[in-house]
Amino acid sequence: LAREVVENTTVMVRNIPNKFVQRMFLQVIVDLGFSGCIDLFYLPIDYRTNTNLGYAFINFTSSHMAAVFRAQIDGHRLVPERSSKVLATARARVQGFAPNVASFRNNVIMGKTLTAEHQPIIIDPETGMEVPFPPPTGALRRTRKKAAVDFEALRRRLLVRVGLVVDPGTAEAVVEG
Repeated sequence: LAREVVENTTVMVRNIPNKFVQRMFLQVIVDLGFSGCIDLFYLPIDYRTNTNLGYAFINFTSSHMAAVFRAQIDGHRLVPERSSKVLATARARVQGFAPNVASFRNNVIMGKTLTAEHQPIIIDPETGMEVPFPPPTGALRRTRKKAAVDFEALRRRLLVRVGLVVDPGTAEAVVEG
C-alpha cells in the first residue's frame, strides 16, 4: 500500500502573551523574515476578554520554512511585552493549507457576527496581501470543547465509593479508628 506523505507545514506556537492581537503577532513573524512564507494564520481570541488564548496556528508554504521558523522562534521572548513567557512550537494536529481551510471554513468562528480579528487569515505568499476566506460549504459548527468537570461531585462520588462518607450530600468524611 502506498502511503501519502504529509508535509509538516503547519506550526502551533504556544505561550504567546495574551495582550498580542492577531495583526501584532503576525507583524512579529513578518519582522523575523518570514514574509512570503505564510499562507494561513490564526490567533484564537477569547470573545469575552478580547485577549488571545496564548497560541496560534501558522501554515508555511514549505516544510523547510516551517522547520526554519520553529528553530528560530523556539525559546524566543516577544520584546514589546513585559512577559516571562517563552515561545514554544509544536507540529499542529491539522497539517497543510487545504486541510486547515477545510477545518476553519465551516467553523462558527467564521460567522458574520465575529470581527476579522477573531477569524483565520489567508495570505497570498507572493503579494503578502490577505485573500478572502472561501464561504462555508454547510452549516457552521462549534469547535470541540473539553468537557467541563465538576470536581466537587467527582470527589463526593469517590468518597462514597470507598466508604468514607457519612452524608453523600455534604461529603463529610468519617475516619474509622
